[in-house]
Amino acid sequence: MTLTLPWPWLDDPKTQDNFETISLQWPTTNPRAVRGSVSALGVVTAGTGFTVTKGAAGLYTINFTTAFSGVPSVNVTAILANADCIIGVGAAGPTTTACPVQSYVVSLGVLTNQAFCFIAMA
Repeated sequence: MTLTLPWPWLDDPKTQDNFETISLQWPTTNPRAVRGSVSALGVVTAGTGFTVTKGAAGLYTINFTTAFSGVPSVNVTAILANADCIIGVGAAGPTTTACPVQSYVVSLGVLTNQAFCFIAMA
């Protein structure tokens, strides 16, 4: 793909017809995304293409129904979170087939159940 843009620093009216051509590289494949919402009890409340395994308090595993072709980037956000709650991808990190999630209450120093939503893309 070729994109033609005017030079932004050319303010002189005599040079406004000067343009620069640049080439942009786009991925050859379309990225795949899986997104959804999960209750504090580990029940899928929105989305498809995944299941959830609930472990001990504050521990979840998102299992992707179809494996990604590469390790996905995963963003996890708490739903109606306690201001003292931190939620995110577990220390083991995502794989092509699953992603651990942990929810932690900082002031109490304990893991806690927390509803969350996520998006995984690769």
